[in-house]
Amino acid sequence: MAGECFQWLFTIATDFERMNIPDPLAFYEAHKANTGSIYKSFDAFIEKADKASMLTEKQCDKWKQDGNTKFKQKEYEAAIFHYTKALHEAPTAKLQATLMSNRATAFFHLQRYEIALLDCHRATQLDGSYKKAYYRRGCCLKELKLVKQGNADIEHSQAEGDNLREKDETVESLVLELEKAMEKENEWEDAMKKPEVQVHDSVLLKCDDTQGRYLSSKSVIERGTTLLSELPQTCALYREHTYTHCGFCLSRMAALIPSPYNQDEKDNFRKCSHMYCSNRCAKLHWETVGKVECQHVWWLVCPIDFLLASRLYLSQKFSSEYTFDTKIPNDLISKEATTQVLNPPVGYDHCLTFQGFSSEITEGVKVGGGETAVVVLALHCGVIDIIIRYVQDLGEDEIISDGLRQRCCSDLVSLMRSGLSNEIAITKLFSSKASGAMHSFQQSKVAKGVYNVLSMMNHSCVPNCHVSWVNGPYCCTRRVVVRATRPIQKGEQLMISYGPTKWNSRVKSTRIKALKEQYNFTCQCESCSSDDTSDQIYIPEDLQPRFKEANNIFQRGRLAMKEKRPQEAKQAYQQSLDILLEVEGRYQPPHIIAQTYDKIAESCAAQQDFKEALQYCELAVEWLVKVYGTDSMEIASEYDKLAMLAVKVKNKEKAMKYIEKAVPLLEAFYGPKHQGVKELLGWKKSILAANADLEAKRKAAEKDGK
Repeated sequence: MAGECFQWLFTIATDFERMNIPDPLAFYEAHKANTGSIYKSFDAFIEKADKASMLTEKQCDKWKQDGNTKFKQKEYEAAIFHYTKALHEAPTAKLQATLMSNRATAFFHLQRYEIALLDCHRATQLDGSYKKAYYRRGCCLKELKLVKQGNADIEHSQAEGDNLREKDETVESLVLELEKAMEKENEWEDAMKKPEVQVHDSVLLKCDDTQGRYLSSKSVIERGTTLLSELPQTCALYREHTYTHCGFCLSRMAALIPSPYNQDEKDNFRKCSHMYCSNRCAKLHWETVGKVECQHVWWLVCPIDFLLASRLYLSQKFSSEYTFDTKIPNDLISKEATTQVLNPPVGYDHCLTFQGFSSEITEGVKVGGGETAVVVLALHCGVIDIIIRYVQDLGEDEIISDGLRQRCCSDLVSLMRSGLSNEIAITKLFSSKASGAMHSFQQSKVAKGVYNVLSMMNHSCVPNCHVSWVNGPYCCTRRVVVRATRPIQKGEQLMISYGPTKWNSRVKSTRIKALKEQYNFTCQCESCSSDDTSDQIYIPEDLQPRFKEANNIFQRGRLAMKEKRPQEAKQAYQQSLDILLEVEGRYQPPHIIAQTYDKIAESCAAQQDFKEALQYCELAVEWLVKVYGTDSMEIASEYDKLAMLAVKVKNKEKAMKYIEKAVPLLEAFYGPKHQGVKELLGWKKSILAANADLEAKRKAAEKDGK
């Protein structure tokens, strides 16, 4: 339903451009007078959406039955997902208890006993008379070696009558420990702790007429140094992640729970926009924006850019444990920068100073264009008044002036426009196990946020800093971390990539075009402003048929892998590679050759031939270094893969070689807590222990021989 309002947005945006009335409030009044039918049909849509947003047993039961079907088919992961969706629709505590108990059973069959126990325990808290939840909790406790407590739960579930089970302190303590362990696994405390903004002593904020505000270095900075750690002013989860990520802290969690705070002023229970990893996150979201957003269905169907802009506007009044009362440290500001540069301090007023698009439609830009239309619909359905009453502390009987409406509408339009070029995509990498021990990774956008200091860092296609998130890169949280990826000299500007880099988008013209379309600036970084033409791909006409043939054969290999015919895939990839290697050296595309070697390795791994997979991966890296250099994130991932394959084939010498190469690079990009770093160092420890054991046995044998 979230995408259905775009039909009205398109019509209104077109009329706004035609009528040329820049003020949103004045445009709305004139437009409604001339085209009232548009708003009548929108009213019907909102009414329909409002009914659909109310929690009902009918929709809940549909998802529950889907979960039951998947459970019977032993598709437990799918069953968990459907039970979670049903929980989002459940109108009563008893129904929520049933669904949590069902989900716990699916977790139990996956042998995930800790999380199953948590769901069972929550079910007993929601409905103390629900005997089945106690039985399932008892089974979990027995699997976790608490046999006495488990048997007590099972006996209670089988006893007659509705007597409530007395609290067991051992069980309560275990549940508390499990909750803390999950928070630790998601690095909750590290992600959410104060201060909101932490800046390294070597970072300096500067300002000039050409670049505006930017960050520079006061002194030499070593590779891997954490330069910035920051919570967002606000953020918004993409709706496709509603059932997989917490709506507040953004942590990935299979056992999400609905908000207990979704009751409106008429005692109706409206579907909350998110689900949460814990009651703590649900409460924090409620205290910041939840209690406002639950008042109108618009927040469930509006574009995410309005959701983020309205949350930013509401942040003037956040009454949460996590508010922005921190000023940027004075020693961060250069002497050349006037007090206006960072005045006002970190917070909503600071975000208002962000530069954005100056008009609704910007030539050459492919984002935005309907900001006023979105705000006009929000004004029409009463959302603007809800926002104003909250921020201005106005009662229901107090009159809202047109001046307040006009200012609020204009600010929201401005925030949406500036957001297009200042919002940061909060991402994670997800892995699909392609074959054997080989993994491929893709980036997924989980949320978008507005960051006070990070927004002042400029782009470069050859950045010296890398943006990641606490608990990244395979998970994410709200807190962003910026690290130096190479040594940075005194006075050098600190640069990040907004997306395109010299390595992941090799053609200069493609990068420049992408940045212009998304951010409305022409990149003049070191790579884009140089006369280097090495990125230009030129294939002589007489070679084009050979390249086309190589690509066709390569695609046959991909199809064979998809259909689980790895030997055929390997043969096809090898034929494609042979054609590419026959070409004269200056025309050989290193990134394509590296990809082909990697695909051959993947087909070997699918046949459990990890030794040969290792050899082909090494050949792939030789070519990838020509593309990415030796200190890139891409090469770090390849060294990680090589170390894993070397461990797989028990080649300790090569495993140590690639571990030593991978760890410093991964730490520079993601820090020492990166899961890959932990795994690599674990392998290193095991190898060193095995070597020490062999050496001890050798010395003992020599001693016995003497």
